[in-house]
Amino acid sequence: LRKGKSFGCDCPAKVKINTFREAARDILIATAFLLERSNELKFDPGKIILVGSSAGAEAVLNTAFMQYHHDFKELPYKNIKYAGLVSFAGALLDVNYITDDNKIPILLFHGEKDNLVPFTTAPHHYCAPGTPGYLILEGAKTIADRMRELNESYQLMYDPDGNHDWANIPYARVETVSEFIRATVLEGQNIQSRISTKSKD
Repeated sequence: LRKGKSFGCDCPAKVKINTFREAARDILIATAFLLERSNELKFDPGKIILVGSSAGAEAVLNTAFMQYHHDFKELPYKNIKYAGLVSFAGALLDVNYITDDNKIPILLFHGEKDNLVPFTTAPHHYCAPGTPGYLILEGAKTIADRMRELNESYQLMYDPDGNHDWANIPYARVETVSEFIRATVLEGQNIQSRISTKSKD
């Protein structure tokens, strides 16, 4: 939808939200396609986990949690429910849409000094108020705070000096991802942790 086009401060906030919505639509359609073929493909339909990086992380976060938002509520959610989520340097529109009804275990990687996708609650790309692309998003720390409030499993892997490189670094952290999924999604453990890390750890 936005390939080859700006997604920064010159991209209107409404266009950004529409992009998130249409990405969510694609994810839901793909999920429904898989669910219809779960027997043929031999997988547990109750164990689908969303994983995304940067814009992809924004897509999966908004897909999983924004279904009651007025811009998302007409999407084909049907009875789709995900079992867990992994986000590499992502953010979503509003953590208040994460509730007891849709909370799921979540593993979050983020650099505190990310200058594109906020680590806490701040404008996307840190656009100035009044610019077309000014849109407040809520990043990994704010999401982790919400998960703690809801007593849901989460693990926040944060780099105090890290930037948006954390959209790519976690691809080398397969063991961390698989261990979190095993413990929370497969075994049902309640894990709530925040771990300071470095890109070379």
